[in-house]
Amino acid sequence: MNDRDIIQQIEQILDRRLFLKPYEPDKLHWKKSYCLNEAGQVIHLGLPQCGLNDALISQLSPLLQQLGQLQTLDLSN
Repeated sequence: MNDRDIIQQIEQILDRRLFLKPYEPDKLHWKKSYCLNEAGQVIHLGLPQCGLNDALISQLSPLLQQLGQLQTLDLSN
């Protein structure tokens, strides 16, 4: 499974569309977004204010572990 497939599964779990944004380190506060590196791997995932609770985080955890190049993750509410 590639990173885009993982993003699609995360979108299904959250029932929200995540937006692909260009990587700009000074703008990593984006909500409901992700950034890819040149190889198409997710390097930033921003899920603030997505209504995350323990049950959703438990569902997302195995998927997040598969994002091998993930550098920043925002799960804040």
